[in-house]
Amino acid sequence: MKKISALLLGVGLMAGAVLAADPVTSVNIVGYQTINCPKGQLVMVSTAFKSLDGSPLTSAIVFSNQVPNGTSIYAYDSLSSSYKIDNRSVGEWGTNIVYDGRMGFFIKVSPSAASNSYNVVMSGEVPMDAAITNSVYPALNMMGYPYTASVLWTNTPLAKMAKKWRYSLCLDWNEL
Repeated sequence: MKKISALLLGVGLMAGAVLAADPVTSVNIVGYQTINCPKGQLVMVSTAFKSLDGSPLTSAIVFSNQVPNGTSIYAYDSLSSSYKIDNRSVGEWGTNIVYDGRMGFFIKVSPSAASNSYNVVMSGEVPMDAAITNSVYPALNMMGYPYTASVLWTNTPLAKMAKKWRYSLCLDWNEL
């Protein structure tokens, strides 16, 4: 009986040592969102996800083969004041866009697609940052919604400031 107990204790200690030696390197909380994309229409989208393995999120990774050939992605680059465009043709995606979680973009499924609409599931690691900063440039801007959970627009600091600005502008206008 003592030998069996000693054997079990030894196996238990070895298993504990093996488990303790394997460090946890990431918290990878995975999230997803489903976007319905009717054919021939622009759908404005943003995603706040990060890559699970740290690699850049390109159209091939984000969209894979969820949409038909002829689908285009339009992302506005505020720094260059131009659109970056990726097209899916012959099953391949362009490599012009790297999704950083702060950008807004459009998805346009080809008007000649076989189905009337396609569901696109975008997924990735949910950012654990305490804050997300979007840069606003003195030009046209197209930013992503930086929240990984549903947040009412009216509860955001920007919406609250917009109300104050609108009220201030109304007062200034009435003073003219």
